[in-house]
Amino acid sequence: MVIKNYNTADQQQCLALFDSNYPKYFAAHERPLFERFLAQHQPHFYCLAENQKILACGGFRVDQFGLAYLAWGMVTQNQHRRGLGAQLLQYRLDVIKQQKPAWCVLLDTSQHSAPFFQRFGFKPYHSIPNGYAEGLDQVLMRYLWAT
Repeated sequence: MVIKNYNTADQQQCLALFDSNYPKYFAAHERPLFERFLAQHQPHFYCLAENQKILACGGFRVDQFGLAYLAWGMVTQNQHRRGLGAQLLQYRLDVIKQQKPAWCVLLDTSQHSAPFFQRFGFKPYHSIPNGYAEGLDQVLMRYLWAT
């Protein structure tokens, strides 16, 4: 397994990851948003690959106030529960902790993925029923670490 920086040649494989997780983890209207996101330069977006095949992707950004935001983390559906998401999340958290003045990580996710993030110390602070789509709640979470 290798974690590498995303490049535009990875776009189709990343879109296939999204498609494999639809409709349980993503709403239909999110695919064009993800496609536009991938088309922009993403300095902190990563792919976890095995034998040139991308199995997971995800990124983050840090604003001027030190708030980091996780973005578009996903693992291809047939590779769930192999620890790939945990590996990529830990990698992103380690990189974020090196970014100054980062002190907090925020994310929004669905009720299906929230328990995964809770295992890493993320705490839910707000939930919006049907926030993404009917039956797909939006759960806002945060992760703090001592500086």
